[in-house]
Amino acid sequence: MKSNGLTRRSSGTPQKRGAPQLYVRPMPKFSKRLVRAVEKSLNDLSNGILKRRTYNAFLELRTGHSLDFFRIAIHALHDDLYADAHRVFDTHKDTASICYIRRVAPGPFNRAVKAAGVSVPELEQIASKLLHIRNRVQFHTAKRDVEVPAKVWEDARMSGNEFIRLTEQTHEVLRLVYLELTGENKTVPDYFGEDIEPILRAYKEAKPNAPLRIRGRKV
Repeated sequence: MKSNGLTRRSSGTPQKRGAPQLYVRPMPKFSKRLVRAVEKSLNDLSNGILKRRTYNAFLELRTGHSLDFFRIAIHALHDDLYADAHRVFDTHKDTASICYIRRVAPGPFNRAVKAAGVSVPELEQIASKLLHIRNRVQFHTAKRDVEVPAKVWEDARMSGNEFIRLTEQTHEVLRLVYLELTGENKTVPDYFGEDIEPILRAYKEAKPNAPLRIRGRKV
């Protein structure tokens, strides 16, 4: 944060000429609730990004399983990476989501948006697609959609690249907000699921009879 410098202040007590009384203007104070809200959304976005990278790494390996830990983990990663995003982009007035952060800290938020070079209207449009999915088949299951839930995803028309743009650009905005509020730089860890294949092969060594395919080939 930039220093606000020094400011002269006159008191009722006569001062010696050439010796003005000086004080340091206090830095603006942000509420603990705001700082915690930004930190929570940053953590949710970071976790979601890591889960999405891990999920995509599984898909790139084109693994085949019976009912085992890896199959359950793949499904859990898919559901949870969206759950993380739903918390961040929740529009309810009582949530400490990005809507709350934008409302109570417009200065830091707008400066971060400008520095990150993102389009808020574009992100809002993608977030509305995410809300459609949340309210119809994920956090809620609408009666009209229970028979064909895949139709909800089709109707949302949200591509994987849009979801990546939404989560990563929003993380960058909140990273800059948090940096201004606290001086701490919270980045996404540099992990892309590189250890998945060695773990799968170690599992196969421990359980040689377990059915497993990697890149479409039997291991």
